[in-house]
Amino acid sequence: MGCVHSVIKYADLKKKSAQNLINYIKKHSERIVNYEYFSQESLCSIGSGAVESAVKQIGKRLKISGAQWKMENVSRMLQLRSAYLNGSLLANIFAKVRCSPSLLP
Repeated sequence: MGCVHSVIKYADLKKKSAQNLINYIKKHSERIVNYEYFSQESLCSIGSGAVESAVKQIGKRLKISGAQWKMENVSRMLQLRSAYLNGSLLANIFAKVRCSPSLLP
């Protein structure tokens, strides 16, 4: 008879877990990525391999022999690298040069 109660408890837990999942999906459906759509349309890469590789590469560059980095400089270097990769580096540089009071005649 003890096993019957255990099975009933287990079934109730599964029902509760299933209901929790349903509630979660309903609540967050707008934020859940439709991976099938993106892979069928070939809109972008779904995997995280490229990001992980970039993080590893940046980490190696920041840890070169003899280098000492302050956190603020690491942040600046990451901003610079990001601007370079997304093509906005030159635009950012020219915008700052044009707007900098110290560079005006």
